[in-house]
Amino acid sequence: MHEMIRTWDGAFVVTHHDAPTGAMVYIAVHRSTPEAACGGTRQRSYSSPERALQDAMGLAETMTLKFALLDLPRGGGKAVIDLPADLPAEARAGLMERYGLLLESL
Repeated sequence: MHEMIRTWDGAFVVTHHDAPTGAMVYIAVHRSTPEAACGGTRQRSYSSPERALQDAMGLAETMTLKFALLDLPRGGGKAVIDLPADLPAEARAGLMERYGLLLESL
């Protein structure tokens, strides 16, 4: 995974382990601008951490291209939450609260 990040042309990647659920969070910012990077969050179970990271980086790059196409002064960012396959639905509320705090800290 380090090699994937090292060779990516994006701005930065944040990884975070949510201990209560075992979920992994990958936040990828493709381009930084004076305005905040924008994008969304995808939640699903991935076959590997590498696939989750690859998805986040690719989605962030796509967001940069979408904003550029519309001539908007935004960089692209995207987050992926790699959920454990057996995560109960009721556990997601706490996960999303902690995820929101993580985003606010950036």
